[in-house]
Amino acid sequence: MKQFGRSPKKNLVYLIILLSLLESRRSRISARRRKRNQTSHWPMFVPVKKTPRRRCTKKVPCRQHPFDPPAWTLPPVDPPIEQAAPSSRLLEKECCGNLLFQENQYVPQQIWKSAPLVQAALTQVSVYNERSSSGYMEVVVTGQNKSSMQVHPGNTGTLTARNVSSIQVSAPNNPSDQIEGKYLITSFFKLRAHKRGRSC
Repeated sequence: MKQFGRSPKKNLVYLIILLSLLESRRSRISARRRKRNQTSHWPMFVPVKKTPRRRCTKKVPCRQHPFDPPAWTLPPVDPPIEQAAPSSRLLEKECCGNLLFQENQYVPQQIWKSAPLVQAALTQVSVYNERSSSGYMEVVVTGQNKSSMQVHPGNTGTLTARNVSSIQVSAPNNPSDQIEGKYLITSFFKLRAHKRGRSC
């Protein structure tokens, strides 16, 4: 304090030095604050520029907001259809054999017959007549409708019918020679499906 009373020039120099020190300290404090604000984790709000609205087309529909759902909608999807369990199933059975008609044998041969309580849903019969046969064969199928066919030597005949009960083969015009052949029968029987449960 005694130094300030010596001369006014020295007092002025001391004041200038003191003001410069205060100014430098103030600038350093402001620089620290600025640096702290830049490295802080608080979110900084930046003004968003408004983008111009583009025109709407059929291929590129408009959106009101970037977070809004798209303007188009997907077509509704039908729920899967649950297929019901089949109430019945088909069982396939085959049988085959030989045919022989000798001299003056006109009685028809019954090659297939179903029991009264068993009924075939579909039956197919194929008959082959040998080339060496002297005449034709006649096949008669009795079922929902009665049908027949003729099979000449060297040929094969096939007949399909529903609810067949019997099949007969005969040689109506049988001369002195013999008639030979083969047959194949395929039948489909309908069986009921049993429900799964407790068994006795």
